[in-house]
Amino acid sequence: MWTVITTDLFNEWLEQQDEITQEKVLAALVVLQLQGPSLGRPLVDTVYDSKFTNMKELRVQHRGKPLRAFFAFDPLRQAIVLCIGD
Repeated sequence: MWTVITTDLFNEWLEQQDEITQEKVLAALVVLQLQGPSLGRPLVDTVYDSKFTNMKELRVQHRGKPLRAFFAFDPLRQAIVLCIGD
């Protein structure tokens, strides 16, 4: 199991969302916590043009469009979720 750490920026965004959006995002984070780096498409993909190595995006479908949360794994088995938006 992986630890999922979220930033204040992510948490503030999540608090402003409706309950359905919050539930979908939190459910995706649970899957990320359980599967870690083995989780792939369509929920997770690599961000190829990032200046940071191993940057990934977690995609959550909501209201016909994806919400994208940018994150990276660290050597301590943690997924650091930086920000989210559409």
